[in-house]
Amino acid sequence: MQKSDFVESKKNIIITFGLLFLLGLGIRLYFTPFHIPISLDGIDYFAYAIAMSREGIFPSGYILTNFGWPSFVSIFFTFAKDADMLTLMDLQRILSVIISTLTIIPIYFLTKIFFKKQIALLATILFLFDPRIIQNSIAGITDSLFILLTVLTLLFIFYKKSSLIYLSFIFVALAAFVRYEGIVLIIPLLVSYVLKNKQEKIPNIKLLVGISLFLIIIIPIN
Repeated sequence: MQKSDFVESKKNIIITFGLLFLLGLGIRLYFTPFHIPISLDGIDYFAYAIAMSREGIFPSGYILTNFGWPSFVSIFFTFAKDADMLTLMDLQRILSVIISTLTIIPIYFLTKIFFKKQIALLATILFLFDPRIIQNSIAGITDSLFILLTVLTLLFIFYKKSSLIYLSFIFVALAAFVRYEGIVLIIPLLVSYVLKNKQEKIPNIKLLVGISLFLIIIIPIN
């Protein structure tokens, strides 16, 4: 492929993803029940985010696990302290919607590792317009952020540049912070790392670095 063809192809991909992002975002925002209180698990995350934005620390007496998402939301709540409750709930939904839509980028690159670009694009579209994904994203719960972190973990496990696998240890720790089930991702991560580096003489040192990154994040949080 000539340089001009490569640039043109890259330009087309950017335009395609820009249009897909706007379309996916528009559909999610259209179905988002604005000015209606968040319900079920979403209200627990909302209360935690409110408390954390006011206290500035991990508050006690609220949810005991899966507080990565409300901790993230609380960052934005600190910039909207004067907003009313429904506005803050809408903000929580909007953040979930944006994260869900942005997930198409790592999904494309992850799928492209194993399949052709056309198949990767199809997988991206299927994710973007899946009704269950859309429904969960507008509920303001943990799913959107957890899926994004999980996909990023898998992406950097299989990415060609082996040095980027360290990012997987960071993202898997953050995924476990968002939902405790994410801790099981450390098993395929370790297995994949060993298989990819089994021919190296000192893979244990690199593995120790990765595990250290994981522990540095997960232990202080817990």
